[in-house]
Amino acid sequence: MTNKITKSNMKLNIEVEVAIAKEDDYFVAYCPALELSAYSDSPKGAQKAFVEELDIFLEETSKKGTLEKYLLKNGWKLQQHPVLKYEPPKRDVKLRFGGSIKPNYVRQQVAIPV
Repeated sequence: MTNKITKSNMKLNIEVEVAIAKEDDYFVAYCPALELSAYSDSPKGAQKAFVEELDIFLEETSKKGTLEKYLLKNGWKLQQHPVLKYEPPKRDVKLRFGGSIKPNYVRQQVAIPV
């Protein structure tokens, strides 16, 4: 799966990989590319909670104008030509969950107006 952020005329398109794994009594949805996570008592609940967390994150960073700064600070690379594109850093999910937990992966897509 690929993590990517692209910008069109009217919106910012974000597609990120989210790992979902059980930790103790909860399921955790973790996006290494954005260093965001959420949890719930089911895998679908964790994914739904992650979408809500991602929406809040994008709304707040858009309001403050800090999304690009956050991405660059966290290792993303910005390509401006031929189209604006952000490349995420390579992060190992094992650092978050440990080697013994095998997460399932989902692709999460979000488009926000700009």
